[in-house]
Order: sequence, then structure tokens, then C-alpha cells
Amino acid sequence: MRSNALVCIALLVPLLAPSLSAQSTNPVAARVEIGPFMGLNYTSAYGSDASGVNSRTDFAFGGQLEVALSRDGMFRTGLIYSRRGFGAVESGTTFSFEINYIEVPFLLGYRFPTGSNIRPYIMGGGQLGFKVGCLFEGSNSTASATVSCEDPSIGADFESTDFSAVGGAGIAIPVGLDQFIVDVRYALGLMKIERNSEIKNRGFTFGMGLMIPVGR
Repeated sequence: MRSNALVCIALLVPLLAPSLSAQSTNPVAARVEIGPFMGLNYTSAYGSDASGVNSRTDFAFGGQLEVALSRDGMFRTGLIYSRRGFGAVESGTTFSFEINYIEVPFLLGYRFPTGSNIRPYIMGGGQLGFKVGCLFEGSNSTASATVSCEDPSIGADFESTDFSAVGGAGIAIPVGLDQFIVDVRYALGLMKIERNSEIKNRGFTFGMGLMIPVGR
């Protein structure tokens, strides 16, 4: 699956290249926008030790910064608090694993020209995550318990960072001088989240935000 994700990102390059090269032939004033972001994560895990895991939903929020590279090209980054993880059911007990990150995306995007100011776009790149929390939860018909992943009794050694390949698409709708954006992103983790297990993050983020021009 890792190779498939990298191939998908490679396929984005020819689509993004025209927007980058346009900078030299159609110079435009640099446009910088910032704004809040809110999203819903639908996440799971993959790898040889991730058989039988279920998806879980949680939230993501933070802020984004977008820089126009040309009339149609853009670079987007930000700081996003994102709750990821997965679930499982075994012998009548429901387990939930939650791992939280501060994520920094590095995404190149291309806005498709249309006959109106509403612009669909694609984007791709990478995402660096810094772990800020991690919990195991278990419950059955008679009891429940929550344990930190740092608890010595767990016997696990979780990585403090994660890196994912990211691809997505969305739409930008003008609201006065601002832009209301709605997009979906798929992140495929390229690093093990625990050093002794073959488990990696993956999942979708369905998000929306408001991008506000700086200095306009």
C-alpha cells in the first residue's frame, strides 16, 4: 500500500507542474491566506500486525496557511491537532487505541480554472506528525479501563513522530474577499507507530475552513 500511495503522489506531479511553471510566464502578486480548520477523522491502521482492526472517528482542528504560487498553483501548510487511532473487538471486549498528533502538512495544490469563482482543486504532498498523547481503552459488559500508552505495564515503545503521504481534493467558494473551503484528504503513514510492531496509521480527514487574505 505504501508503494501505491507514492505512485498516486507521483501522478499528481504532472498536474501540478503547469501551475508551478506558470509562475515564470504569468507572474502574479503573491497571495497569502490564513484561517481556521475543522475536520472529522475516519482512521484505522495497516500492517502485518494490524489484522482485525476497525476504523474509528474523531476530530481535528487547527489553522492553515496558504501561499499562491501562480494563478492556479498553491502551497498549503499549517498546524493541526489531530486525533487518530483504531478499534478492535476480541472475546467480548471492545478496545480503542487513540493516538494524538500536532500535524504539519506540506501540500502542493492546483486549482482548476472554471467559468465562475468557485474553484475545485487537488493537492498532494507529505505530513509530519508530533505525538502529544496516546491512550488505550477497553470495556466489556462489566468493567472499563483507560491506560496511557506511556504506562510501563503496556510494555510498548511508541514513536514520537510520524510521517504520512497525503493526497486530496476539495472546492474553494468565495465569501467576499475570503474563501470557504471544503476538502477530503487521505493520509497513509509511512512509519511504524510502535517500534516493535508492524502497524502504521492511515485514514481520511473530511475538513472545512475559512481562508482570509493577509494584508488585503
